[in-house]
Amino acid sequence: KELARIEINSCLNNLEVKMKDLNRHKKSYNRFESSLEALNRKERDLIAEQANIKIAVNTINKYLQSIFFSSTRLQIEELDGKYILKVNGVRVSPKNISTGERNIIALCYFFTTLGEGLVQSERYTFPNFIVIDDPISSLSHNYIYAISSLIFNDLILKEIAKKFIVLTHSLFFFQELVITASSEKKIIKDWAFYRIIKGAHSQCLKLKKDELLNEYQSLWQTLKDAKNGINNPYNKRVD
Repeated sequence: KELARIEINSCLNNLEVKMKDLNRHKKSYNRFESSLEALNRKERDLIAEQANIKIAVNTINKYLQSIFFSSTRLQIEELDGKYILKVNGVRVSPKNISTGERNIIALCYFFTTLGEGLVQSERYTFPNFIVIDDPISSLSHNYIYAISSLIFNDLILKEIAKKFIVLTHSLFFFQELVITASSEKKIIKDWAFYRIIKGAHSQCLKLKKDELLNEYQSLWQTLKDAKNGINNPYNKRVD
């Protein structure tokens, strides 16, 4: 037994050392495995983020094309996970385009973010309450038709917005919204238009369909009413 103990003693000592090495390597392996999984998750997140940016770029460009009737007039591209802006194929800084063009990009980006975090099927079923404040600010009349069409075609007809409010200071844009809503009355079951008259005695008037005039008719009617002292809170001048 003593001879056997002496013979295998070195093996037992070596086994103990190897077991300690094994435990140490197992701990290291577990740490590296955890780090690898964390890096894999980060990689998946970055790939997904990049994909979302690319999807957003495509959607924004689709909106821009519908407004400008051109695929190159104003477009967004993705470069290294960031947005870049091009005008007629030439890269430009946002400060070098007009305020109206920046507002159009912001509006298209806003429409795109309505589907953020949602799968495509949920984008048209998720309940939204949307308020759009003066979307045609700093824009010429040339774009009013396109903006009006964009709002109704994407928000209303596709039912992205279940409830929405659009504010505007432009009577021309107001009339265009009226015309569009009236033409889609089978889809828009409950809508109303209000006109706010600012002044010392501010008024909020709900307009009926037969009261909706075009811009020139409305201004002419205001002048005639003012002359006759009708609906004029100032009695002497028109707001």
